[in-house]
Amino acid sequence: MDIVVLIVKIILLVASTCGYFKFVQNRLDIRPEFCLSIVFSAIGSIVFLFGTFGILSIGSNLLLILGLALLIFSLVKNKDDSKSFINLGIIVFVVLSVLLVIRIKEQQFFDADNYHHWGLIIKKLMYDSRFPDSGDPIIRFQTYVAGSTSFIWYYLRFFDYSEWGALYFQNLLMMSCGIGFFAFVSEADNKRKTIGVILGIIGTLSMFSCDKYLFNGPFDL
Repeated sequence: MDIVVLIVKIILLVASTCGYFKFVQNRLDIRPEFCLSIVFSAIGSIVFLFGTFGILSIGSNLLLILGLALLIFSLVKNKDDSKSFINLGIIVFVVLSVLLVIRIKEQQFFDADNYHHWGLIIKKLMYDSRFPDSGDPIIRFQTYVAGSTSFIWYYLRFFDYSEWGALYFQNLLMMSCGIGFFAFVSEADNKRKTIGVILGIIGTLSMFSCDKYLFNGPFDL
């Protein structure tokens, strides 16, 4: 993939996602650390509904455009409000997102639940732009739900398919849930803040040193 095209795609995805972050933060009046998991979960749920109604590609493209529009609107309306979203938790999330690429790059599925189920659904989405139904031969366990595949597909579709890319976005979703704890650290006094940061660092190092967690997750989504 051409490096310029790749950079443009990343910028558009990040900008669109930030538009939703700011919208949720302003509408719900909550700390930015909570916005990450709320937005990611909402995107996955909305994309799943698009797939259910047969408008997966069109709906997802509109979702991207709406996020960009929300960001532009937020920047125009609140020119001095951009710094309100930047704090310790968000900085940690950005740093970990970059480190996660280095740590997980070129990895492949090695757990049966991954490449037998949600890994197959991701491939189906990438190549056919639709969710498989009960009649598709790739579905071996019909009691399994699609889980995080809609969220993973929404971001992965802008890049060339890779197993490590699917794993990256799955871990990004799980990491966004953990970042919410930094909201309590930010509100704490200096002593509690220090303890919280130390625990956060320990938890982060534990995640990055555990291959089972990174390459499959603590649970199958």
